[in-house]
Amino acid sequence: RIRRDKMKNLIKELKVLVPKSKSVNIQQVQVLANAVNYIKTIQDVLKMNGLLESDEQDGPCVKRSDSDSETGSVYSKSESIRIDNLLC
Repeated sequence: RIRRDKMKNLIKELKVLVPKSKSVNIQQVQVLANAVNYIKTIQDVLKMNGLLESDEQDGPCVKRSDSDSETGSVYSKSESIRIDNLLC
């Protein structure tokens, strides 16, 4: 289970990631957290069975570049909460 305060932080991060949404409720965060845990579990099982190479350099996370010109990122630097903070 995720603690209440951690849940509130996740909601704040989600609101930055999805600024157009008017509200992000606890259930959405719980579903997201469950999905992330599920994916991690699957990856662990695949790694144990040698079906997924465990490369420590980047991992399965989505990285966002700091320079907006390269990626044409929609987010300004202040809003740039990286998705890998949620997933890793």
